[in-house]
Amino acid sequence: MDDNNNLLDKQTAQILTKDLILLEKKCKALQDLNESLKKKHEHLKADDLQLDQSIEFVSGSIQDNVHKKAAAQDELQNLREQNDQMVNEINKIQAMKKATHADLDNTSLLIESLGEELDALKTEKSMALDRIAKMKKAIKDINLDKERKLPRLKKYDAMLKRAHGLFQETKSRMDISMKLRKVLQSTEETALN
Repeated sequence: MDDNNNLLDKQTAQILTKDLILLEKKCKALQDLNESLKKKHEHLKADDLQLDQSIEFVSGSIQDNVHKKAAAQDELQNLREQNDQMVNEINKIQAMKKATHADLDNTSLLIESLGEELDALKTEKSMALDRIAKMKKAIKDINLDKERKLPRLKKYDAMLKRAHGLFQETKSRMDISMKLRKVLQSTEETALN
């Protein structure tokens, strides 16, 4: 029995030794695997850190882009408003341009009309100056004629004054005679009655 036990112990020892070798190999393999996994873990941690940094950078870029987009939209809105203002200004300028063209046309017509009027006035002035010259000559002639005829006119004037005096005197006498006649007639009529 002791031999059996020894044999069993030897076999068990061999099995245990084999198991122990297998376990050592497994332990070594697990240590290698653990070391490899640690390295992989470190590598993944580094990748994770890089991804976190990339995510943070991308998030920052996204935020910047959101701000830039908002700023661009504000700028676009401002540009639209400026465009609307410029369109309104252009419309006003075009309306002013049309009004200016109309004013220029009217001014040209007015200048033409005033030019014609000026020519007519020049003609009238020339005619008036001719008339004035003729009138001056006529006045001069009248003055010369008056100077020649003045002594006779003074004589006629004195004669007219005397004639007027005589006429007044005669008229007064006639009035008195008519009044006397009336008085006489009324006296005679009274006496007859």
